[in-house]
Amino acid sequence: MKPSPYLSLIHYPDRGMVYSQWLRTVDSADYRKSLLSVCDLIQDSEATHWLVDSSNATSPTISDQNWTAHILANSLLKSNIRKIAVVLPDDLFLELVAERVSAKIMSLTKNKVQIARFASVAIAQQWLSSQSDLEGLFRYDEPLSA
Repeated sequence: MKPSPYLSLIHYPDRGMVYSQWLRTVDSADYRKSLLSVCDLIQDSEATHWLVDSSNATSPTISDQNWTAHILANSLLKSNIRKIAVVLPDDLFLELVAERVSAKIMSLTKNKVQIARFASVAIAQQWLSSQSDLEGLFRYDEPLSA
């Protein structure tokens, strides 16, 4: 796959993880094209964890939000992904969007995956590697205790 100027996408088979990082904001067409690339990797990999770094992103449109929930739910149902950690900037609107899309994905997948939002990549990675059964409904700014 040709490298993208707006999305970094890496598969770490030894960790069972897919890592995607938005490098900059994008228009709707590039957003959707990129997300389809992520879905392809998720379905083709044996990954059980997905780390989404959206700290450089802005909120997608309502249309893109609805599209995202349906596309991701369908992809996740065909994958081994069980935990998704989303890193967000300090942006209340984007947090609300992430919460809405996460709730829709969890509903469409019948809670097959846990989704949690974080303030940093390091804390997100810690949660992904933990054996915690937390539902991922809240944003974690501190390391999780066992």
